[in-house]
Amino acid sequence: MIHRIDRLASALQRRGPGFPLGLITGGWILLLLCLWLALGGLDDRWSPGIFVGRFHILVVHLPIGLLAGALVLEGLALFSRFRDVARGTVPMLWMALLGGVIATILGYTLMEADGFTGKFVTLHLWTGLGVVLLTALSLWLRLKDVRQPLYLGSLAATVILTGIAGHYGGNMVHGETYLTEFAPFQGDEPEQEIALNDRLIYDSIIQPIFDAKCVECHSEGKVKGDLRMDTYEWLARGGDYGPSFEPGDAEASELHYRVTIDPDEDDFMPPEGKGEPMTPGEIALLAWWINRGASPTMTIGEAEPDEAIRQELDLFFGKEAEKG
Repeated sequence: MIHRIDRLASALQRRGPGFPLGLITGGWILLLLCLWLALGGLDDRWSPGIFVGRFHILVVHLPIGLLAGALVLEGLALFSRFRDVARGTVPMLWMALLGGVIATILGYTLMEADGFTGKFVTLHLWTGLGVVLLTALSLWLRLKDVRQPLYLGSLAATVILTGIAGHYGGNMVHGETYLTEFAPFQGDEPEQEIALNDRLIYDSIIQPIFDAKCVECHSEGKVKGDLRMDTYEWLARGGDYGPSFEPGDAEASELHYRVTIDPDEDDFMPPEGKGEPMTPGEIALLAWWINRGASPTMTIGEAEPDEAIRQELDLFFGKEAEKG
């Protein structure tokens, strides 16, 4: 066995450092193609794939740090005093490439097994694949001893694309405005106070509930079950399970069913670890809106809330005022 390993190592050495690089990159592309063929037609969630794919979040940070570190070392090596530090970039790039290969395979498996689609999912996928390809190119240039400006430009582009891919990944989890939500000098104008009875139920109650409890997995950037809940138009289209609601009948509506069944059931929303469930008061307001016709333009006054709903409205808007 030892002799066989020695012969294999000697054969690889004779072929040059570009051979294992091409072997890894080609194998990565082939494996992704196989996953696409095997998982692309899934009709339901695939639990083993979800379990394995969730390790993506553990692996994906490895190439980020290594690529940034390699760029810093190469930058320092431009000065004669630190020229020797560039010797460490080759193993760093090898590890970054392997980490990127594993991270993209796990990420793609999770995407297909858990049924995620959407703008930010797609952007995160393609930029992540681009990072691996640019890492391979940077490593090839480094192994061929092609230095500045081509190699440094490639490495810098890789780090920049890594940041972009990470940004899209963050948008999937935290929303598109996560970085800028509390930025100073945004020029927001104070909202004008609207009488309670004149407020639109959907805009002032239902959509804020969805924003807090549902859109993490059901928005433009990240779509689960082919259902979006970030606008009324998309909500009304429904998803894989049909219409989201039956106007006038909350009990027959998929939305109501998903938030009122036993939390231990697979169909309960949101899934464990994906946020806080709706409160009984929020569920009551959702059912009231659906039973009154689920209109996007109906005001609170037009829906004629009874005393119980009035109390829930007072509690809801009191909590909203506290958040503000």
